[in-house]
Amino acid sequence: MFQPRALEKAGLFKQHVTLLHPEALGLSVNVFIQVSLKKQVKDALARFEQAISERPEVMECYLMTGDADYLLRVVLPDIVALEHFILGAADEIAQHRQYSVRASRLNRFATRPRYLYRLPA
Repeated sequence: MFQPRALEKAGLFKQHVTLLHPEALGLSVNVFIQVSLKKQVKDALARFEQAISERPEVMECYLMTGDADYLLRVVLPDIVALEHFILGAADEIAQHRQYSVRASRLNRFATRPRYLYRLPA
């Protein structure tokens, strides 16, 4: 049986978080941005990651395989703020960016499915 206290006691919790309603905070634009860098060398990756870590609009950043080097999830108040973000976000090292604005969210999964948990004996 799924017992949160047992998971916590087993040391499986990484952290406790509170999920806020972005719309209630005036953050109604949720954008996924694929970024390809000019060069995929260690220094360029580190500079990009440093630049992105300083942007409070970036909620998530993933180093990817495939066509894009990074996938960002950015939350902003409006399209004008998105334009400012695009124009100011690490232009010197980004070669190509592709944007997808979230139309609607079907569901949010804050946890993994219960069947994936295996408690230590």
